[in-house]
Amino acid sequence: MRAVAVMLGLACAVSAWAQNIIANGDIETGGRQSPLGWQNHIAEGDYEFLISDQAHSGKRCLAIRAREGVTEGWARWYTTDLYLLEGAVYRLRAWVRTEGGGIAQLWVPSDDRGFSQGLSDLPEWTLFERDFTVSRTGRHGLYLQNRGGGTVYYDDISVELAQAPPPATVWQVPTDGPPISGIVIPDGALAHHGYLAQELQRVFQAMTGQTPPVLAASAAPSGTFGRYVWVGVVPPGRNYSPQLREAGEEGIVLDIGPEAVVCLGNSPRGVYYAVQELFHVLGCRWCWPGPLGEVIPKVEKLSLPPTLIVHRPSFELRGGHIIQAFHTPPDWTVKHCNEEEWIDWAARNRMNRLKASYATTWDYGAIRGGSRDEVAGHSLYHILPPEKWFASHPEYYPLVQGRRTHLHSSGRAAEICVSNPDLPHIFAEAICDFFASHPQALRYCINAEDEPDYWCECEACKALDPVPQDWSKNGLECLHLTDRWLTFINRVAELVEEQYPDRWIATFAYGSTRELPYRVLPRRNVMIELTWWDQCFRHGMRDRSCPTNAKGMERFQGWSRLAPVALYRYLDYHHMESPGPFFQAEADILRTAHAGGCRWLSDEWDTTFTASPLLLNLRARLEWDVNTDVDAYISDFCRRVYGKAGPEVERYWRRLERSVRDAASAHVSFNDMTRFTPAVLRYGHACLDRAEALADDDAVRGRLARLRYSLLFAELDQVTAAAEKDPSLYLRQAELQDRIWALVDQHKIEPVVGYYDRLGRDYRPPLSVMTGDLLVTLPLVWKFRTDPEDAGEAAGWASAVPDGNWTDIRTDASWVDQGHNYHGVAWYTTELQTPAVPAGRKAWLLFGAVDGNCWVWLDGQRVGAQTQDVGLMWDKPFALEVTPLLKPGRTQRLTVKVKKDNWAAGIWKPVELRLER
Repeated sequence: MRAVAVMLGLACAVSAWAQNIIANGDIETGGRQSPLGWQNHIAEGDYEFLISDQAHSGKRCLAIRAREGVTEGWARWYTTDLYLLEGAVYRLRAWVRTEGGGIAQLWVPSDDRGFSQGLSDLPEWTLFERDFTVSRTGRHGLYLQNRGGGTVYYDDISVELAQAPPPATVWQVPTDGPPISGIVIPDGALAHHGYLAQELQRVFQAMTGQTPPVLAASAAPSGTFGRYVWVGVVPPGRNYSPQLREAGEEGIVLDIGPEAVVCLGNSPRGVYYAVQELFHVLGCRWCWPGPLGEVIPKVEKLSLPPTLIVHRPSFELRGGHIIQAFHTPPDWTVKHCNEEEWIDWAARNRMNRLKASYATTWDYGAIRGGSRDEVAGHSLYHILPPEKWFASHPEYYPLVQGRRTHLHSSGRAAEICVSNPDLPHIFAEAICDFFASHPQALRYCINAEDEPDYWCECEACKALDPVPQDWSKNGLECLHLTDRWLTFINRVAELVEEQYPDRWIATFAYGSTRELPYRVLPRRNVMIELTWWDQCFRHGMRDRSCPTNAKGMERFQGWSRLAPVALYRYLDYHHMESPGPFFQAEADILRTAHAGGCRWLSDEWDTTFTASPLLLNLRARLEWDVNTDVDAYISDFCRRVYGKAGPEVERYWRRLERSVRDAASAHVSFNDMTRFTPAVLRYGHACLDRAEALADDDAVRGRLARLRYSLLFAELDQVTAAAEKDPSLYLRQAELQDRIWALVDQHKIEPVVGYYDRLGRDYRPPLSVMTGDLLVTLPLVWKFRTDPEDAGEAAGWASAVPDGNWTDIRTDASWVDQGHNYHGVAWYTTELQTPAVPAGRKAWLLFGAVDGNCWVWLDGQRVGAQTQDVGLMWDKPFALEVTPLLKPGRTQRLTVKVKKDNWAAGIWKPVELRLER
């Protein structure tokens, strides 16, 4: 790890002021495809990323090559691990070369500072040099791009400190004992030492108004006046070797005494966690991502009770998969969350792994001691992307109904042909390359794509299955294919072990690979990641009378006998914005898993910090220390995060937790909403009313508004579901939507992806039609015909009587669910016996839901269309007026054209003729 160059106080004697702060700037370290510390991304166009041997110096350099025919686009190698200081001046140097029309662009974004510079027509290696500043202290990115065709080469890249920022004014920090007179870091300080010293200064300043200086260990004065915080360095005359041995790789030693406060660990992450534990002792909390989640108490003096904390983490892998990391604002454009804020929360709460909805984990950066880098999730096509392989090697992909395919009928990725002899070598090569460029990575997860999905039906794959399968269910239901899957995983693991015998190949026990194998056992370097669906939150995990938990324990214990097990758990992805009060249940399953030998956690966080901040923070603490006192943690969290309102918030959460035990359901799953009875909702709102009256701080009011939002969402979800049977409830739904939107606008709350459609800003149900008189319910079975060329309208299908080219189809399920593995345009038609319409009344066609855009005709005359965003409208009713086109007493033909390009598609809820109320 490289040295850090920072000026953090009056006398910060950090060595190597002019050292390059870019890791692997010479590109000499890493795999054949991926250099250490660098990532790549194609924003637009078609490019390939190379580790080229046409280097300026050494043997390797970075290259970005446009594929044939590409003249415009945007692709880049980049690093986001530059920790830069506001007020400092930095100097970037990079050697650049272009050929064939390549346009090099070097970019350091930083609000109104930073820079962006384009270069072209550089047939020889040319030195680019530029001084720059940044507008904020923190992690920054350097992007080395090709903005055109041809090829761009980069080598020998450096960022060095050209001018230090001005020194801060420093003072002693008052405590309940001797004051803190300084912060001591090693002479050869690394990135995390400098960052932690600055964080200590910032937190002490926020708490007391005083900032201590930062000193190199060799410059620390002798004597006993005051005391110093020692970060990653042992004070003279002390020995912590026994405690460090007990702490292990990521554990901590925190020694608070009258002469020194010592923060130690055996790794950069250990040192980082020791300082975070000191902040915890001081009462600081980071309760969710972003500024609103930071809780730093203001005090006259720090309370530093003498204590020695030596702790080894309960679990080696502590982290999760953040589905809600992507927000969908009201304009329906998808944007990413502030990744740095999420990483900051996770690292401060000792989570050493975090990922969003893609295969690679987020880079914590050297300032946090790095992280447990992984490729995880449904990762097959991360290594075997069809755009690279399918055209030339269709045999790598599954044979389904006589043809090779890389797509399931829903439009998502299919599986692979596990019997193909080339694939283990392709996978092993990619995995070894990843390990070469990610030295902190301990696992690579090869996980099948999501289910239900297409598995290969070739004879070689079938021969790997110990028992016959019902292949008519392929792509519709989960099969039992664990043996064939482990055969493939074992072969890959065997090849990887030749180069990396100390790394794990992890794989999901999920879907068609979830049940125990019949005869194939995992190799010694294979880890099973068990997807734990089977949890009842009403009963204990060891309660054998609960069939749900009994089944979960049976799977866990069964797999644990065969291999090391990691857990991939779920919460409530159907109701992510509703509160999750599963506190004792969280402790129960983690303690049960820990007692069963599990040390790896890789959960899916199907809730949000808006809805469940207490649960997510408790989860993090339990993963760090599985013996955490849950009741004490709840009280402490509520008091510190909500201040004077804390007691009412605690009552709120404890009532919600009790509602799980009191629910009408015999067994409460993660998406069981029966616990939110009217009485529970009333009690919860009353608690929040009292809490809001007690709040005396804008930050607390913002946190309380998010609790209110989530409780309203719990009711909204119930009302929305019930309104399908009782349309009068749509009025209540609209009231709840208005209340939620008011909170969203006032407190800048961002609903997660998929939830804006529930809030009704872009959609209101046709209430006057839905609550009007029913005239006719149209038939369940219609006639159906696909139109791949979208030629039906020109051919007159809007008024045609169906012939033998049309087939029967139900309108209570999508066409995909009825076996039509097709996407594009399709047509529905049926006959309508038209009733009389009372004078002065209007008649409407009410569609329960059409998944796709649609156009409607009655006897060949255009009625109207529904062309709003499919992601919004796929499950919602809409109405089209037909009063002028009705011919009472006659039989009329209703025809609907539907267009949908992926996933489910078609008319899938009832169609009715109704009078407007």
